[in-house]
Amino acid sequence: MTTVAREQCPRCTPSFLRRPNRRMNKRAMRRHSHLARQYENSRTIPLLKDVETALWCAGSVADRPLGGYWPRGPAPLSSSNIEHWTSRKLGWSFPCAEAVALIRRFFQWPCGRVIDIGAGSGLWTRVLKRAFGSDKVIGLDPASTSDDVLQATFSDWCDETGGPKHADLLFASWLPCQGQEGSDLGHQILDRIVADDQILVYVGSGPSGPVGTKDFYHRLGVEFEEYATESLPRVYPSVFPRDFIRAYQRKR
Repeated sequence: MTTVAREQCPRCTPSFLRRPNRRMNKRAMRRHSHLARQYENSRTIPLLKDVETALWCAGSVADRPLGGYWPRGPAPLSSSNIEHWTSRKLGWSFPCAEAVALIRRFFQWPCGRVIDIGAGSGLWTRVLKRAFGSDKVIGLDPASTSDDVLQATFSDWCDETGGPKHADLLFASWLPCQGQEGSDLGHQILDRIVADDQILVYVGSGPSGPVGTKDFYHRLGVEFEEYATESLPRVYPSVFPRDFIRAYQRKR
């Protein structure tokens, strides 16, 4: 099986390589739409294996030239480009029940909140609001168009509100990489964690992955201790490095 190496941040890939107008055939689109509905409805949040099954099944039929199943318009997406569709329709990382359970372990009831920093399309924000209540989750992203996310930078929100409270859990997924706008966001987050019992939950594939900066990962390793980790769904059956969700506390 071919390993898909994520050597470059997809958000930094030139638009002509992303081919944003390419579409999947209708069977693949239906499978992804079913996954999207699982995230949006009031049913149980899907398990990791269920998310991967939906993603991989869509990829397996994306290349098939099935009569009557190709959408009109530009040529359909191949399975190798599924991530370009999911990144626009869902996000760059995929929530699952195991990830929410990890966050629940560190969530401080009754006064704690989850601050979703760089929330993007708001998928994680919506899933976490289902799990913890809409008043317990705040999504922040100046470029987001989701009604569930405040259109504000983390620094502006901190200036206006005083920043995270002592019991708040800070959550970040796929931080900007070196040279990208907002590449200092990781440092802003780490600077706000001043107490040794405050929790940072980070989603990414680590220093060998396509996102985040080397300085951020260096500080994370030197100043913080990892307390828990869970695997996250992969968009392809073979992806290296894969994403994990990890919980950190500042070292005493």
